[in-house]
Amino acid sequence: MKRKILFLYSFLFVAIVFGGFALANSKTNNLANKSESIVNDQPVKSADKLEVYYFHRTQRCSTCLSVGRYTKELIQQKFSTEVERGLIEFREINIDLPENAEIVNKFKVSGQSLYINVIKDNSDNINQDINIWRLAGSEGQFKDYLQNKITGLLAK
Repeated sequence: MKRKILFLYSFLFVAIVFGGFALANSKTNNLANKSESIVNDQPVKSADKLEVYYFHRTQRCSTCLSVGRYTKELIQQKFSTEVERGLIEFREINIDLPENAEIVNKFKVSGQSLYINVIKDNSDNINQDINIWRLAGSEGQFKDYLQNKITGLLAK
């Protein structure tokens, strides 16, 4: 009897966890579709400045923690000169904190996400990068992808 109850609770727990991931993924996909209205999709050849923002909630899964860590490490290791010169700004922003409401509203963020704002001629060109999530399982691929993307945006 105890085994059946334990099995039932385990099954319910797994169903809730996977249901939560499916809901979060659905919201992320909906946000990607909504972003067309807030994003300037005009190609920008070179940036005057890049804002690389990783938005997250207070409670994060291991994948979300990895994405934040990989992004921060890449910026520190490969773009420290650009950060020092003010060409790149990196921030991790907790969307659950009230003091971050203004930037969360500006970027129309509803969950964990990576945005790159390409600033050119004092104009924002805000783009959410959803490709990072399929690469989150491989630190090397993730960092290579993001490094190439940032390098391309800074190229003159």
